[in-house]
Amino acid sequence: LVDRTQEFVFTEQPTIEEELVCARLLQLLNPDPLNTDVGSSEVTIGNVHCVSFQILMRNKYAGPSVAESYCWPAVARGCDTVLISHSGDQPLTYIPPFLAHMQLSSVFSALSARTGPIAVILCPGWEKAQTVIDLLEESQTFQVLHPMVILLGLGKDEAKTVKIKNDCQVVVTTPFSLVRLLRLHCFLFLRLCHLALDEVDLLFSRAPDEMTIILQHFQRVTASEERVSCPRQIIAVGKRWSRPLEGLLLNHMSNPTVVVTVMEEAALYGNVHQIILLCLDCTKISVLLGALDFTPDVAQKTLVITNSAEEAENVFKERAAESTSHPAKSVLLLSERNARHVTGVLRYLKRTEASLPPELLHFAQGVLRAKEEQKSDKPLCRYLKSFGFCRDSSVCSYRHSISPITDQPLQPDSGTIVVLPLFIKTASVYYGRIVSKKEDRYESLAAAMTTYYAAEKLGAKEVLEGGLYGVQEDEVYHRVRVTSVPDKGEWMFCSVRALFLDEGREQEVKSHQLLQLPAQFHTLPPQALEIIVCRAMPIDAEVKWNPKVTRAISQKIKGLQHQAKVVLCLGNTVFVDPMVRMTRLPGLKTFINEYNVHAEILSTGMGTSNPQHLDLLNELCQWAGPGASAVDAPLTTVEAQISAPLPSTSEPQLPLVFFSFHPQIKWFQRDDTVTLNIKLREPVDQRCEFFPDRVVYSACVNDRPYRADLELHSNITAERCSWEMKCNEPVIRLVKQERGDWKMLLKQKSAFVSLDFDRFEEDEKKTSNGKILEPFALNSRS
Repeated sequence: LVDRTQEFVFTEQPTIEEELVCARLLQLLNPDPLNTDVGSSEVTIGNVHCVSFQILMRNKYAGPSVAESYCWPAVARGCDTVLISHSGDQPLTYIPPFLAHMQLSSVFSALSARTGPIAVILCPGWEKAQTVIDLLEESQTFQVLHPMVILLGLGKDEAKTVKIKNDCQVVVTTPFSLVRLLRLHCFLFLRLCHLALDEVDLLFSRAPDEMTIILQHFQRVTASEERVSCPRQIIAVGKRWSRPLEGLLLNHMSNPTVVVTVMEEAALYGNVHQIILLCLDCTKISVLLGALDFTPDVAQKTLVITNSAEEAENVFKERAAESTSHPAKSVLLLSERNARHVTGVLRYLKRTEASLPPELLHFAQGVLRAKEEQKSDKPLCRYLKSFGFCRDSSVCSYRHSISPITDQPLQPDSGTIVVLPLFIKTASVYYGRIVSKKEDRYESLAAAMTTYYAAEKLGAKEVLEGGLYGVQEDEVYHRVRVTSVPDKGEWMFCSVRALFLDEGREQEVKSHQLLQLPAQFHTLPPQALEIIVCRAMPIDAEVKWNPKVTRAISQKIKGLQHQAKVVLCLGNTVFVDPMVRMTRLPGLKTFINEYNVHAEILSTGMGTSNPQHLDLLNELCQWAGPGASAVDAPLTTVEAQISAPLPSTSEPQLPLVFFSFHPQIKWFQRDDTVTLNIKLREPVDQRCEFFPDRVVYSACVNDRPYRADLELHSNITAERCSWEMKCNEPVIRLVKQERGDWKMLLKQKSAFVSLDFDRFEEDEKKTSNGKILEPFALNSRS
């Protein structure tokens, strides 16, 4: 340590842990604890300043997590690395060691004869790309690496105008933008050595074709003979393991370091076979035992996880057998007490490509609708309104179904209106007013307020949440409702959040600027309404508009009257298609269309057509007829895929939402028959149907529905089969088409069906000639 200059000098390349220790020491040596600009404290290795860690200090970094402790050394050494962790969406999980390796590698001298970036960081969207470039700009590596962000739209000549500076070493972009760039400027990426995939699971799910093109280009560039001595590295970081990562590991990485710190993701990586069983909480142990194989072909260890020591003791006493599956399998028991976990479990199971029981799908559908019903007092989802769909309603706190009461139209639901957009929220969503062709009540109100405040202007005596006040902006007076009032403590003045009732915008207002609003100005209802331009959405699988698109549309339309055709109205929201600006020709009564707002959005290159927008909304409205409840509407998100298919009829029908339990079944066989004992006590509403290859039984016990749809291993003579009640329990008798022993009852194993060992032992005592199944023929694979 050289005094005052605060430099650490290493004689050889340090490990990532050594660099972290030095960074922490420098933080402690910083004399001013309030000074977050610790740029004067640098780690010097050879002639290179390792300042990638002042990012960590500025972000109040507490130290590496378990995932980072494993990941950082591999990244810093230049190894191909895959990290799956709960923090996999945070750039700090890979950027510090990535920048350290970039600085310390010899790539600068080896490729100095060429220009172009040596590293590309791929992000799933423009918002994440902006976050990453902001982090890079905060570090002093900015002066060395000169990173830049490139986001391209669909404009024909947009890629041609891109200029990458000669000293730019790192490009931050999205898969879609990079592919557009490669089509015209592939020669600019001949120096590429490092490829960082930020939120890799989203990259592959949203842009699979583009990722294939990028990886192929990276492989071609780095495989050339002249690049033998140059580094080559792929870093993939995310929160979820996905199938495309297998191809990434196999085809594009060399001796990769794979770090997975999320257990359920590790199960996917390890290809663990997932099995889910529905049962009553009181029958968990018996269902578990039925799921295990008593005669495994390959001996395997079984780990049983229970909620308590008592349950573990019960399972042990029942002599649970070893599992027969290979490779590993995971059996998850879900009872009525786990309803809140069903949707999450289902989303996970869909990723495993496991076969899902119909009962689980129906149960999950009911749970989803129950959750949706709890949102009945919430506003309608903004993404649903803007685009016709929500990316994930399971995490969205807003409503995704139409309510005949809440969404009753408050504005015209058809015809042509004149709108005045005053607040541009996004490129396709605005707030403003309808301009009346006859008497404009708002103009009368505005004139009266101007006259009143010109004579007397009294400040608000008390500021209350929900109170109505006046606010002056330039020469205009506005009506506002205070939406939140902070605790001002010892401060004399404070800022409050206020909604401008006649414009729709919400912003902070100084409390001393609030004016008393006389009662005569309260009577006119708020004049602001929400205006949504239909059939427009962001490009590249985005759900948020790029700010530069919103800015361009705002500059174009704000404060100008537009003609709009209303195609739908929900509550205080009007959906318009089209919305045009009309201009009158001088000296004539003729009007021309100056521009179409939808076309203006698309012309920015950052928007694309969304033809299904209105169709999706109309379909949603069809489920909200008179007397319908909010839960009657179908879910319009990814979660709707779990629903059973609806019958295709000309008239809309409500989907069936039900959950049935599978009864426990014991079976045994003779040479010509199979007997099924349904373990239900005094069932009612029983029904049993026989088919050549299956049997379907349904009933109710204590208002709880039960159903068993059994696909048989061998055929039966349906017309000769029968069922009856014995000892208050149903017994089904199946007649085999061909005499002989069945090795199993069903084509696919079911945890609810098992051999009747008690009946077998009784028959074995009575029969000694081997006509009944021998012990080796007994198999619990029902």
